[in-house]
Amino acid sequence: MGPVLDERSLTRHPFFPDAAPQSLDVPMMIGNTHDETRGFVGYDKKMLNLTWDEVIARLPGQFNARIDIDPATVVAAYRRIYPDYSPSDVFFAASTAGRSWKAAIIQAEERARAGAPAYVYQVDWRSPRDGGV
Repeated sequence: MGPVLDERSLTRHPFFPDAAPQSLDVPMMIGNTHDETRGFVGYDKKMLNLTWDEVIARLPGQFNARIDIDPATVVAAYRRIYPDYSPSDVFFAASTAGRSWKAAIIQAEERARAGAPAYVYQVDWRSPRDGGV
């Protein structure tokens, strides 16, 4: 899901090389939720029981842009920082950071550079099923 540069309705990327000028006067609100990737792939029950090797194999396909970071390095960092996370927990956290949060930050920063209003949110509420209240 996202904008498609069809050269008819959308003739330039909305945030590259900068924020598109036609909407700078419209305030933008952007952000994401904790483990937002669950909303895109969580319906697939296999995603809830990944192995460490499967996480490494699946991560590159979750990023919006080409990223030159080794997925094994990403998984190792998450395992060190969050030792209680399961392989699926690491997948959802890392893919959310690379897919949703990164894009939100880029968009907000480009709007700020242009002097346009932008508001960023992060919702970390967890459902009771995941230990929240």
